[in-house]
Amino acid sequence: MRRIPDMRHITDLTHIPDMRRISILRLYAVMYTIGYLKTGHQQLHSSADKGSCEKILISLTMMSCKLTLVLCVLAAIVAVNDGLSHGSIISDLIDFKDDPLQEHDSAAKDEKFDSKKKRFVDGGALIALGVAAGTSLIGTTTNALLSQTGYSVTVGIEMENYSKWLLSDPRAINDAGQISTPPTAVKPRTKETMIAHKTSNAAKGTSGVVSWRFEKGGSAYRILVMWSVPYSQDFHSNWLGLGIRPEESTDPTFDDMYDGTDTTWFARKDFYYDTNTLKFCRFDVCVSGAMGTSHKSKVLVRFIPQDVDDLAPGFKEMISGSK
Repeated sequence: MRRIPDMRHITDLTHIPDMRRISILRLYAVMYTIGYLKTGHQQLHSSADKGSCEKILISLTMMSCKLTLVLCVLAAIVAVNDGLSHGSIISDLIDFKDDPLQEHDSAAKDEKFDSKKKRFVDGGALIALGVAAGTSLIGTTTNALLSQTGYSVTVGIEMENYSKWLLSDPRAINDAGQISTPPTAVKPRTKETMIAHKTSNAAKGTSGVVSWRFEKGGSAYRILVMWSVPYSQDFHSNWLGLGIRPEESTDPTFDDMYDGTDTTWFARKDFYYDTNTLKFCRFDVCVSGAMGTSHKSKVLVRFIPQDVDDLAPGFKEMISGSK
């Protein structure tokens, strides 16, 4: 059952999208400038001394200019901070098939990078090259496997690996339902799938978390995918969550990603009114995903590094702009 997360407090600017925050600060600048000029206008009318009027006008003009400058600087700081810490600047250079709905990147605290030294991936050109089918997809497709389950509620999670790293040690934990085709390791430049479905004679759908391990720069990380396809879609919808975090002995639970509020390491989206892509970036890598809105839905997940040097063999030489 979908338990809708609490609405974020709109009075906290850190929860407002980047461009809206900048617009709000600019609006404050205009409002305060108008306020000061209005006050000055009233004082000018109440003053009979021409010299006093000129002093008041000059003083108010200087105050308005200073205030406007300060607020514009704050807006610029917000834009820069959001670009570096939330990936709004860097990850926008990665052109996924659909526009991203959510971006988060707390990696700036853990792993800083110099944009002058790195060549960023053209995701559109990369995806056009495609990946090869892995062992779980030899002679079949995710959609074909979905139709063969015989269950009314099923989900297929297809992972495409565009990186040079092996996505190994897959883990899958059910919250509801069963897994008929378990996840498998995903080699560079390949794709694999897993299939889950509802339990027989139960009025529940399928939900859970699957993860893969990858090593980067001597450290181990986990890609996490949370899914939920409910039995009844009268009051509930399909949900997808994507996360990246350092590897730990145990993975986050379904509830951690379905209801959790600590979004520094993951993002989530419901798929009811649209199937727009969800994207999450951290540690110089991005994971994007989208799913259908029906009881039998395919989840397509793409794992793409931000640095050209981290692409799977062959991609680096083939994509546009690589050297």
